[in-house]
Amino acid sequence: MKGPLFVVAAVACALVAAGSSAAKPKPVSCGATFGVIAPVTGAAAVIGQEIVNWSRLSVANWNAKHHAHFKLVEGDDQLSAAEASTLAQQFASNSKIVATVGPAASQNVTAAAPILNKAHIAMVSPSATATNLTVGATFHDFFRVVARDDEQGPTAARYMIKQLHPKRVMIVDDQSSFSTGLAETATPVFQKAGVTVDRESVQQTATDYANLVAKTSSADIVFLTWQLPANIKLFLQQMQAQGRTVPTFASTFDGGTTYVSSFSVNAHTYPPDAAISKQYEKRYGTNYTGQFGPPSYVSAQVIMTAATSLCAKHKKITRTALLAAIRKVKITKSIIGRPIAFDPKGDLVGGRFYIYKLVNGTYQLVQ
Repeated sequence: MKGPLFVVAAVACALVAAGSSAAKPKPVSCGATFGVIAPVTGAAAVIGQEIVNWSRLSVANWNAKHHAHFKLVEGDDQLSAAEASTLAQQFASNSKIVATVGPAASQNVTAAAPILNKAHIAMVSPSATATNLTVGATFHDFFRVVARDDEQGPTAARYMIKQLHPKRVMIVDDQSSFSTGLAETATPVFQKAGVTVDRESVQQTATDYANLVAKTSSADIVFLTWQLPANIKLFLQQMQAQGRTVPTFASTFDGGTTYVSSFSVNAHTYPPDAAISKQYEKRYGTNYTGQFGPPSYVSAQVIMTAATSLCAKHKKITRTALLAAIRKVKITKSIIGRPIAFDPKGDLVGGRFYIYKLVNGTYQLVQ
């Protein structure tokens, strides 16, 4: 199906805005429609469903707490840049949509951004970390609530150098823009420390990793900068079949690697707001990575915070007005454990990455 759209999470209420001291405050109806673009079906469905579900929860909670009536339009890009472009056209043509959570993948932001920028639709991504989306890019309407690849790569590399002391590292990308960008930023950090780097690459659609697995015998650590947990898991299964026991490092959970460098705290093991995690699990179950959900909740929160600020000033929520309001958003406490504010490029102020280690089947925060 090409770019399916589903309207959900509508609660009709009213938001009371402050009036003048001389007159009784008048109730102001506050609400708007915004989209979410994520891979709900296909190879990354577990990630996309998590993004959509946490966005739904964010909308439901905001509507209940603030007596608002925000609505969410869901778009499935199937992790395809072509689908993301199609959805961007549909969103741009829908005058009711004033902003969007996502796209989630960096390559899909690249495909959708020119269309959404032309329509002045703000994008707040929970997981697009490619450095070039904000450095040297012309995507003026793009924001993200996570740090960039040029921080993640060096953070992971420095941890491995300091804590694991490798002499030779094998870095494998999956040819996506996220993956190659991450690999490229980690490589010089290893090389500067005197660590030999074996750079490898494999298509994201590959399923036979026998040749790559054979090469791991000469490495002290294998760093998989891959997007899809299922591919990571398959790689590890083939490593095990060949009897390889080299420690593995990845950039996403649910693959089963020894270590994970994450752009967000893992809600399963370190929930800054345990009550919301429990609320999510009661509604949607426990089968989620814990990495993509909380930033999606916050991305939706950013849009609704900006929209509500316009309502409080009795201003109409237009695309351009909302875009300007998002630039000024400041959230002092969030469920990803960090304040939320954006620099002029749309990057998260003070963004950082987190290192987890698999201990007895559970990922524990180690940095």
